[in-house]
Amino acid sequence: MGKILITGANGFVGRYLVRDLLQNNYAVVATARHYNELPFAGEKFSFFSMDFTDEQQVKAVFEEVNPSVVIHCGAMSKPDECELDKPAALLNNVHGTALLLRWAAVYKSHFIYLSTDFVFDGNKAMHKESDEPVPVNFYGHTKLL
Repeated sequence: MGKILITGANGFVGRYLVRDLLQNNYAVVATARHYNELPFAGEKFSFFSMDFTDEQQVKAVFEEVNPSVVIHCGAMSKPDECELDKPAALLNNVHGTALLLRWAAVYKSHFIYLSTDFVFDGNKAMHKESDEPVPVNFYGHTKLL
């Protein structure tokens, strides 16, 4: 397997994912919007500052890394902040994800999207992969997930 690119690597899930992949001898390329807060080093680890809502930054990282797998952990994750700044939430959580998906398709990278329970409507306690998708309103844009 080639390199695994992880967005949001400074975050809670991203940090543990980087650690576990490195412990299992995978080549990991960690990314975050700002600087590297991770305590990792070695030939299997590299870090790029990348704002995944910026097409030029995403393009440059994909050109440099050519990842086999992209694990998207980055997001605007605090629900209260998302409600207070809906345009930023849409930019980060929808458009940024779509941008990563486009570049993953160009480089034929397997794409894994991680999310939290905040994306569900709360009407059902537990979800299964076989559950039927439901329309979700993304700030005035209804989409079928």
